[in-house]
Amino acid sequence: MSTYWIGMPDSPSTDTVIYMFDKTVGCNQIVAAGWDTVLVTGTQILEMKLFGTAVANFTVTTSHTPAPGEASVNLGAGRLTWTI
Repeated sequence: MSTYWIGMPDSPSTDTVIYMFDKTVGCNQIVAAGWDTVLVTGTQILEMKLFGTAVANFTVTTSHTPAPGEASVNLGAGRLTWTI
């Protein structure tokens, strides 16, 4: 299992992004665009995009436009992605 805090998300001044994998994934495997399409097929990916940069509790929402203090969570499996 691997977990990474992403240092340069799309909006680094407002967002925090964390990825969790069910298999060992090297940091060097997720640096280029399209990295999720080259992982071992079936690797489960949990993406947590937190709308805020401070330590806090974030409410998971299904909104397509989360507000500050909310989080969107996506689950994928090597080359396939779906939203929770």
